[in-house]
Amino acid sequence: MKPLALSLVLVACSVSIAAAADKTAKQSDAKPQYGTWGFDSAGADLKAKPGDDFFRYANGAWLDRVQIPADKPAYSLRLAMTDTTEQRLHELMEQAAGKAEQAPRASKAKSSRSINRSWTRRASRRQAPRR
Repeated sequence: MKPLALSLVLVACSVSIAAAADKTAKQSDAKPQYGTWGFDSAGADLKAKPGDDFFRYANGAWLDRVQIPADKPAYSLRLAMTDTTEQRLHELMEQAAGKAEQAPRASKAKSSRSINRSWTRRASRRQAPRR
């Protein structure tokens, strides 16, 4: 990877980490989004007999209530959490990109000069005799 591209990636990552830390600090007072642990009786279909079709008995109401999104072959709570996580990451990256656009940019010539200097310093350190 080119040094300039690597620098830009590192800056973008550090900005997004800072944005995530800021948002996490704001959300620390928020309540967790998971419910009670154990069997979810709200998702059960109590009309079905557990001996005939236990899957329908345990999940029937949830199956009747939840719509499978058109872009997915199936849907579950795990996929719902994945969708929420992807949405949050997208928002974080959009915020980071907005902040990066507001930051002043150095000229290409100045950036390339500083990168070149750092590489030549590194090369000269490698060639210097050790004592």
